[in-house]
Amino acid sequence: AAQLLRRLHDGAAPVSDQSLGSRIRESFERYADRSTGLVALEDITAVRVLIAQIEDKSFEVVACHGDYSPRNWLVDQDGTVRMIDFGRFRMEHWTMEILLPSRRYWPQHPSLREAFFAGYGRRPDDADETYFRAAMGRWAVGTIIWAHEHDDPPFEALGRAALADLLGSNQ
Repeated sequence: AAQLLRRLHDGAAPVSDQSLGSRIRESFERYADRSTGLVALEDITAVRVLIAQIEDKSFEVVACHGDYSPRNWLVDQDGTVRMIDFGRFRMEHWTMEILLPSRRYWPQHPSLREAFFAGYGRRPDDADETYFRAAMGRWAVGTIIWAHEHDDPPFEALGRAALADLLGSNQ
């Protein structure tokens, strides 16, 4: 699956994107506006600090599936993996593809993380990690708000755990 994802990402040359951090900020603020009573103000502030670290920086973006996880893979009897559901497809930083797996699958199965990076042929560098942390903050808060609004307690718990791990707190 990681090799297939890398093929998608390498399907066209990366494009430099100066506005990626601003888009993360805008998306985050839409959720932050609805976070009263659901996410502590100090956590919102901490995520804003993470996002500030990526604003006004240029990042390479690639064609991303947008929801890359086992639920969107078809595995043939011969082991061939195919992607389905491109409804969230967009040009994005490659680490966006690992947000959900890093929270939903890798904590219980750390070997899957290692297998992913071995198959993908790349590990996040320092700049990738900085971007990933900011994006994870946006994702975690967005997940909490969305899941609460859609009465999805397990998904809300996933967002809360991600935010707690990211910020090093015990929410």
